Amino acid sequence: MTIVPNKQDLGEAKPVKSGFRLDIHDRLVIHGKPYRFLGMSGDNAELRPESGVGLTEIFPMGTLSRLSAAGDITHEVGCYLPDELKPAAAVAAFDFQPSNLVGKARARFNSKLAQIKAIEDMEAEGILRSNTDAIELAIPNIKERAEEYLKAQATERDLLESEMEKGHLPERVRKGVRRNRGGGTKYGVKLYSSDYLRKLYADYKVHGLRALADELTKSGNRTSPFRPEEQALLMDIINSSYLTPERKSIKATGVDVKRGFQDENKRREKEGLLQLRVPGRDAVRRAIKKLDRLTVLIARYGREEAMKKLRPVGRGLEIARPGERVEMDEWCIDLLSIIRSAKLETIFGEEHLKALGLDGEKARWWLVAAIDCRTKICLGMKLTRNPTGSAARECLRMVVSDKGQWSDSVRACCAWSQAVVPEVLAADNGAGFKAHVFQDACLDLQMTVLRTIGGIPGMRGTIERLFHTAALGLMPRLVGRTFSNPRERGDYPAEDRACLDAEDVVSTAE
Repeated sequence: MTIVPNKQDLGEAKPVKSGFRLDIHDRLVIHGKPYRFLGMSGDNAELRPESGVGLTEIFPMGTLSRLSAAGDITHEVGCYLPDELKPAAAVAAFDFQPSNLVGKARARFNSKLAQIKAIEDMEAEGILRSNTDAIELAIPNIKERAEEYLKAQATERDLLESEMEKGHLPERVRKGVRRNRGGGTKYGVKLYSSDYLRKLYADYKVHGLRALADELTKSGNRTSPFRPEEQALLMDIINSSYLTPERKSIKATGVDVKRGFQDENKRREKEGLLQLRVPGRDAVRRAIKKLDRLTVLIARYGREEAMKKLRPVGRGLEIARPGERVEMDEWCIDLLSIIRSAKLETIFGEEHLKALGLDGEKARWWLVAAIDCRTKICLGMKLTRNPTGSAARECLRMVVSDKGQWSDSVRACCAWSQAVVPEVLAADNGAGFKAHVFQDACLDLQMTVLRTIGGIPGMRGTIERLFHTAALGLMPRLVGRTFSNPRERGDYPAEDRACLDAEDVVSTAE
């Protein structure tokens, strides 16, 4: 038997936005009374008292949405799940540290935290409700309180400079304070919109400090503006100038780059070829900064000195057994850029690249891979056009499956039969790992899924190292490769041996 609540007790019906979602494992507390969700009957939700005593009640979803917006409902997601499957276990297992954020990402985090703390204090004092209209009216008060939080984060020198600007310090003290470059310290806060603050505050109450860390550091176009021949000549000069025991400075290397491009342009002018654009100082600096640090240290200081400088000082991940931590991630295989960097664009030909979808017009190939952090064995790998939830699930299926058939097919010298159910699966916040098909598979396997922060690849260092190694070692294994220049290539029939399809990419990456 079911009953319908009295409409007078729930307030007048008003249009609401959709988005209030329920699951059979959720717990609802309405006006202080706990309920368990049973299912849907049309547009109505059937709720049973948590104690099991009483009648099943029917609530229209519009009514629940209005009560939720008014703050009269406490929605506990996954409350009735087993302890090992609750989302809170994953949150508790991952300790977010704001100190991992640097530069502008840390500044944005501090600004958001100051504003959220101001809203939280005002809500605790009963002078603000966390809705868009109330936040809009309280903007001046929020700004004033947020500035106080930023002052609390200031260093001693910042505070002294602030007092100097106000004239509150005696002359003898002002003479002894050395100013920072760039003028005095300001505590102005650039406030976000009221609607964004409302959404941010709601995420903060659910996910904690992690909700305040954004991924803006990953935005922007990172494709090189130089043509393949310009990029190749730039790297050749950097290798012969900067990566030497003479340890030339970046400035001196920039001079060598300028001279090298001028000499090349003179030669091309005599032959009637297109002139090359000369990279500027910043372009040379960026190219040098992208070089592998170990390679740079070995070339400039020697292997022994490089090992001393890069010797780990921390203990790192303490993994005691296989399967204790498995990292999974997606990698966009930018084969077009790899081909350009290796000077193979002219060898493969435009028609071949277009057929493979590597002409810049079609989508790139994506690789979903998983690696065990203890044994460093790659447990799963899936090549796909789009990083969807089904691709992530297929990679997970390979992780928990016996891989003897693949090792036998390639006539491997040793067995590759490791199949484990990970205790902890570390992944990022990609759409494929958020999809319900992947989440359902993880729940069925009773695994703890850790969500790491975007823009900090060190939190998934093992899988990121795997992708970096694949990027560096991919092209030399491809059939139809060339060498550093046409003179070294000689009579090698690269055009006839050019072959690059999905199977080649998979076998090469493995």
